[in-house]
Amino acid sequence: MLRYITGRGGSGIGGLSTHLKTLDDDYDALPIDAGFLRQDMQEQVDKTREFINLESGHVVANSYGAYLLTHAIQPVTPEENASPSDCRANAGYARSPINCDQGGRTDL
Repeated sequence: MLRYITGRGGSGIGGLSTHLKTLDDDYDALPIDAGFLRQDMQEQVDKTREFINLESGHVVANSYGAYLLTHAIQPVTPEENASPSDCRANAGYARSPINCDQGGRTDL
């Protein structure tokens, strides 16, 4: 499986897509076009997360598509991103409030 996330204003046809689709029979592209960009940021991240939901395979992302990918691969909830060391390491950092009673970060 090969998935491609274009850059801002990109297309799933032409350009790099033309080459990538020759590399794998199971190829798909997520174009970051004007319609996609009309969504709010959270919707863009959610759509990207759905697109890359693969058991195995490869993802190629370009520019703004790579930016969305970095957000999409982050844990979905604060609890999934928490670790016991968060309470110790970040407890004094004002911009990163930690809710140690619930075992997780609340700033995400």
